[in-house]
Amino acid sequence: MKKLPIGKQNFKEIIEDGFVYVDKTKQIYELLDAGNLYFLSRPRRFGKSLLISTLYYLYSGEKELFKGLYIHDKTDWKWEKYPILKFNFAKFGYKVDDLKRKLKKELGKQGKRFKLVLPDGDIAEQFEYLVEDIFEKHGKIVILIDEYDKPIIDFITTPEKANQNRAILKELFSPLKDFEAKGYIKLLFITGVSKFTKVSIFSDLNNLTELTLHRTAKDIVGITHQELDNYFKEPIHKIALKYNTSAKQLLKEMKFWYDGYSWDGKTFLYNPFSLLSFLDFQRFDQYWFATGTPTFLVDLIRQGKIHVKELKETTVNTHFFTSFDIKNIELNAYHLLFQTGYVTVKAIKLNKFKETFILGYPNQEVQNAFLYSLLEAYTFKPSEQLNSALLKIDTALNTNDLLTFIKQLKILFSDISYQLLPKKKHKNATEQSEQDNFAAWEGYFQTVIYLILSFLNISIHTEVSKHKGRMDGIAETDDFLYIMEYKLEGTTDEAFAQIKKGEYMASYGNKEKTIILVAIIFGREERNVTDWKAVTWKTK
Repeated sequence: MKKLPIGKQNFKEIIEDGFVYVDKTKQIYELLDAGNLYFLSRPRRFGKSLLISTLYYLYSGEKELFKGLYIHDKTDWKWEKYPILKFNFAKFGYKVDDLKRKLKKELGKQGKRFKLVLPDGDIAEQFEYLVEDIFEKHGKIVILIDEYDKPIIDFITTPEKANQNRAILKELFSPLKDFEAKGYIKLLFITGVSKFTKVSIFSDLNNLTELTLHRTAKDIVGITHQELDNYFKEPIHKIALKYNTSAKQLLKEMKFWYDGYSWDGKTFLYNPFSLLSFLDFQRFDQYWFATGTPTFLVDLIRQGKIHVKELKETTVNTHFFTSFDIKNIELNAYHLLFQTGYVTVKAIKLNKFKETFILGYPNQEVQNAFLYSLLEAYTFKPSEQLNSALLKIDTALNTNDLLTFIKQLKILFSDISYQLLPKKKHKNATEQSEQDNFAAWEGYFQTVIYLILSFLNISIHTEVSKHKGRMDGIAETDDFLYIMEYKLEGTTDEAFAQIKKGEYMASYGNKEKTIILVAIIFGREERNVTDWKAVTWKTK
């Protein structure tokens, strides 16, 4: 059995050392046959660096490495050797202090490979000298740039430094247009997580093909379900035996956990890192998310810059994908969630010639991990305390033990007031402003309950409009349906009166479940649950 290439990004090493290589050379050949200037945006740990490495060895003319692969056996690839300039910004390290110095050092190393000593000058001048000299001596050049935006992404929460690095990148990339116009470039291929504006590769190279949503790149990285079945039969069989199940049932569960990334709404992909980690550890866990929790995005969501329910599903148009700037990250937060892989294209709807895109969590791994991070951020609870509460709430709602449910809510809400608001009213605050401030808590409490139930895979809908009112929450387990009404400084009788007046139960008369009406009261001083009551409306 071939070895699993977990974390392997070098094509030659994968082939020569007997690791599994999922053959993407058909997609690569078709792409290279159609053009030569490309930018590909994909999330981290998704195979971009392996793609760049594969291109490197293709244009190095190392034909023997590709024996048995599509491009070797079924195409007319010429196997010519070209001079290659390869830049990998991920190797510069995390939060590089002096990007300009690093780039000059890298350009110097590239020059030495071609026996060149670069003259003094700025980055653009040295890059121009390097390319022009190589072209004169060796002909057309292949330029491969991996993770171009890492110096920006690393400083996304410090815009001043991010903008400084963006300006340096603009200086490096500014000669590319002239290189292309003069015929120096055989191939320019750039990868990154995001397409940032005001970087010259996007503003100057008019014929640069962006592959993010392009049909030819729909599965050029990532692993399809068919590829999973074709290339990993042996480890799947072993894991199925471990769990005493069939390979078919295991594949179904793997699809639920790790499949679901898409950029065309039709072709769905596994994140290679998560998939390979599962095949190696042989247990369902949150592998990809654990490699880089986006704490700044979690903070933006907690601050209300992104609505939690929109993470599960939201609709955007084509303008959403064009590009974004880093001047106001709050306005671009949802865009960045897409670029970094926390939401993906779930479907595309056509209305005549207009496309709308449905975005949402790609799979169970990402949804669970992200919701858990949000719960930690919203409740300010350590993981061990949060885990204990979640387990008890799950059991409670599935057995109609609402006393335990409310008790655990009180525990989770206990630190929120201390962390978010001062204990005493500001001396200049008016009674009305204090009232408004307190009223905002209802949405916060409602969001926490929504996050809890969503994480537990309990069906939950909030702010559900009916013909005579709007329900605060509807939660549904296998056996029970809970209609919830929240009140600030009210009474349970008032809450039930509102449920009755709105005729909220009318829609659920045919439900073969026990329907429970639940009133939850939040207090002004306590900023927590102060009273509650539950009534069974209908029994199966």
